[in-house]
Amino acid sequence: EMGIWIVNRSDHEKKRIAGGRQATWSPGGERIVFQRDGQIIERVLDSGAENAVSPEGAPPLAFPSCMPTPGAPDANSASRFLCTDQSGKRVYLLSPGAEKPLDVLVEGEIGSAPRCSPDGKTIAYQDGAHIYLLDLETRDSRLLTTEPGVQAWPVWTANGQGICYVRAPSPVANIWDLCHVDAANPQVVN
Repeated sequence: EMGIWIVNRSDHEKKRIAGGRQATWSPGGERIVFQRDGQIIERVLDSGAENAVSPEGAPPLAFPSCMPTPGAPDANSASRFLCTDQSGKRVYLLSPGAEKPLDVLVEGEIGSAPRCSPDGKTIAYQDGAHIYLLDLETRDSRLLTTEPGVQAWPVWTANGQGICYVRAPSPVANIWDLCHVDAANPQVVN
């Protein structure tokens, strides 16, 4: 059955927890955020309570992720989210309840889910065939990957110093390489 599932690593028991797709964990692992019918939904796993965090009138949204809030007393608390529009043209900062709940961060050819660094200050995102880093304070972007082919699906390392991503010669390739790059020294790709 389509939907979002969790699997116990020790006994491989699986359980369907919600209808939707593109799920990702909150920083503390007590919630998930996912896409359902063009809306971004947050679900508390213990209670099953769901909250639509997409603002009224928003375009259909996709690829959500939780953002840590710099300086928040509880680092596991996320009150902001990243997402894209379903057309893949924009990366948004989604801040439910804020004066501007849906803020365009980047416009381009967004091909995969954007991800925020563990400190909440930098966004890694795919634009076209490459991965870029966006400083949230200055809104300046810089190219991170320069290899030929397509680089996609950036994910930050737990310490926030590196990024893992996949790379292939073309977007329709059958085999993709898993790569790692130091965000401060992007010339060396492992």
